[in-house]
Amino acid sequence: MINVKNVSKSFNETKAVNSFSFSFPNKGMIALCGPSGCGKSTLLNILSGLIKPDKGEVVYQGKSIYLSSENEISDFRLKNFGFVFQDFKLFEGETVMSNILLPLESTSIVSKRVKLRKCEDLLNLVDLKGMIKKNVNHLSGGEKQRVAIARALINDPSVVFMDEPTGSLDEKNSKIVMEIAKKISTYSLVTIVSHDVPLMEQFSNIIIHMEDGRIKGVNKLREIDDKKYLPIRLDKRKIKNSSLPSSFLIRRYFRKTKEKKWQSTLCNLSMSLSLIGVGGAISLTSTISTNIKKVYSDVIGENRILMTPNDN
Repeated sequence: MINVKNVSKSFNETKAVNSFSFSFPNKGMIALCGPSGCGKSTLLNILSGLIKPDKGEVVYQGKSIYLSSENEISDFRLKNFGFVFQDFKLFEGETVMSNILLPLESTSIVSKRVKLRKCEDLLNLVDLKGMIKKNVNHLSGGEKQRVAIARALINDPSVVFMDEPTGSLDEKNSKIVMEIAKKISTYSLVTIVSHDVPLMEQFSNIIIHMEDGRIKGVNKLREIDDKKYLPIRLDKRKIKNSSLPSSFLIRRYFRKTKEKKWQSTLCNLSMSLSLIGVGGAISLTSTISTNIKKVYSDVIGENRILMTPNDN
């Protein structure tokens, strides 16, 4: 599915990824492991279209993703890839349903009933049944990570990228997250970055060991499982150009205003005073201009024509 050909990336003359080449399968779990600074997270960002490599190319289904414009790459990412981050990247103060459905609200025109059913189906997958209306502020770290996984799956991605998804979790929650990732890998490609090699050895199909931006070794641990679980799929014909829904933006505005009411009040007061000052200046200018015209008219008279001799 993804072919990486001689990809290199440097930061301040330091090579984070150095001539990396690998062909990723259509499904299964591929783990990128290695010490901190070995380039595994940089490689993940290159594979997912977030960072453009200095050299080489990333080919997805026969097409190089970096030959497109930034907007096209962003749109392609949203429709084909799912992302799970170590720090969740959830919208605090929003419900579980609102967080999960955001990518779908941005790209699809399917009915509310289908969206709700899809959301419930994914919550069943991540063992959070019945929490659809719960606020994410009230969830534990492990539950938040599972909501983040459900959100990553809402648009039926072909590839799910996970960047240290168990880095901030305890052993119990780490295994729960990996069990979910294993389910996903039966029908999608899961590419996961981790420093926990023993944990990856329990669940991954292939481990790529990295060192200094290169492949140090590849361990093929087990065959890819047959398809066991497949959540309801969306009608791809109902995909539209991506844009954030106005209802979400308005809701976020009022929630942020409420959270930071003193800052918002001070900002609104400053803006109001500025507008009053501008309005006062315009009014004063108009009044002075009117008075000058009136005085000039009283001296000369509106119906008079002034003529002056030309010295030439």
